[in-house]
Amino acid sequence: MLKDPTVTKQDERKKKKKIQRGTSEYISHMVEEEESIPVYWSKNKGESIKGILKSVILRTHYEKVKLAQTDICYKAIEDVFKSTFDPKAIGVGQDAKGLEHLGYTRLQVKKIERIENIKVYQGYHQKRRRMFTSLNSTKKISYRTVKDLPNSSRDIATASLTQTLHEDMNPQVNEVYMFHGAKKKYIEKICEEGLDPRIASSNAMFGAGVYGAEKSSKADQYTGI
Repeated sequence: MLKDPTVTKQDERKKKKKIQRGTSEYISHMVEEEESIPVYWSKNKGESIKGILKSVILRTHYEKVKLAQTDICYKAIEDVFKSTFDPKAIGVGQDAKGLEHLGYTRLQVKKIERIENIKVYQGYHQKRRRMFTSLNSTKKISYRTVKDLPNSSRDIATASLTQTLHEDMNPQVNEVYMFHGAKKKYIEKICEEGLDPRIASSNAMFGAGVYGAEKSSKADQYTGI
């Protein structure tokens, strides 16, 4: 079926907003959704991901976009960063050795950058689509949340973020925001290729993998001194 040429990207976004989340209709929509980057990305000119990739020099696929301190997303991220930082956790545990000698009780947010990596986002989009396809085939509305798993009494702390950040998330496939701490020397590699579980250490508590934390104080333990 050919698309109606009179239907603009803006019309498609409005239609998407009208489809209620938590419904089978929304799941079907997400299975068929065209690959596109977030509307607020600097590279977004109404093109598809494939269209953008054709015009990008393949050596660098990402940009660091600095958020203004007045930006609502900056404030939302800063709030959840501060509210999930636990000063009692400083220096506690095997991975926090040495931190207690620094004598700090809080962290200050100096800068927030959004990493716009089209190839990494494309991989994420395809994985999310497969998850919605799986839901669609089983006629389920959503996956179980962390709260519903055995021996779990609550959802993760970052699940209660502001609506500002929730707009990009899909709770039906259990999407949540997490903190990930890394040493400075690894940052550029992560920006270029994303988080890669294939090069993770097998000495971690639950084995090799990419670990996310619900509290910023936990991620702080892995950023180095």
